[in-house]
Amino acid sequence: MRRFAPGIIAMEGVTIFFPCYELIVSRKQRDRILGEIRAWNEKKGGDSESDSGTSRSHAGSSRTNELYTIKALEKCLSEDSHALLRFAAVKEFSGENIIFLNYVRDWKATWARINAKNPEYDWHRDPQYHRLYFFKIAVEIYSACVNLKTAEFPINVESRIYSGLTTMFGEAVQCSGRRVSRGAATHMEEDTRALCLDENPYVSQSIMQIKSRVPDSVVVPSNFGISVFDEAEKSILALVFTNTWPKFIDSSSDDLSITF
Repeated sequence: MRRFAPGIIAMEGVTIFFPCYELIVSRKQRDRILGEIRAWNEKKGGDSESDSGTSRSHAGSSRTNELYTIKALEKCLSEDSHALLRFAAVKEFSGENIIFLNYVRDWKATWARINAKNPEYDWHRDPQYHRLYFFKIAVEIYSACVNLKTAEFPINVESRIYSGLTTMFGEAVQCSGRRVSRGAATHMEEDTRALCLDENPYVSQSIMQIKSRVPDSVVVPSNFGISVFDEAEKSILALVFTNTWPKFIDSSSDDLSITF
């Protein structure tokens, strides 16, 4: 029996080491994100304090409360949502919500950049096929995050919103030949693992970097536009704000020393 002792000790060491390592990494990520949010709130609080003449202690309390606001959540999502995604995936089992918000964020931001560079661009004539390209990526988002038949972990949106997105993208999903959920979202799952398991914590993951499997022959609906995900995005943002975000802040506040 003694000859097995080193192996048992090694197994116990691995069992203890990796959870501790993941906790340290997660804390560092939360510390960095909350530090950025705190700096943003301090700047805002400083401007408000100069106008109102409130005391420093009152301003500090106000800034603490601001961590729980929708603006703080939006800042986290817009700048670095890695720690929030990890928390949602591991603690809340709702990482698909953050992934969906990230995908829509990147998709809309890329569309907006084209508008900013060329305000006169005719999206309906679309000689450069930008509209087709954005539609194909939108189909990928719908397939990976929304569709109940193709998404591994579909987001939970109201039936009205789901029906509208299905009407918009359902036919295109069929054109791409996806029928089985696990096979359909393979490369999306790779993105999810890379984000949630810290396989590549410092490289931004963007939905715009994938190669869509939707054929170029797909018909783009005439009412397709940049606002197609707005209602779903608003619904999921509200869900994250009420359920996940307060717990994320509470967990971070308990684990970290945050000075205001």
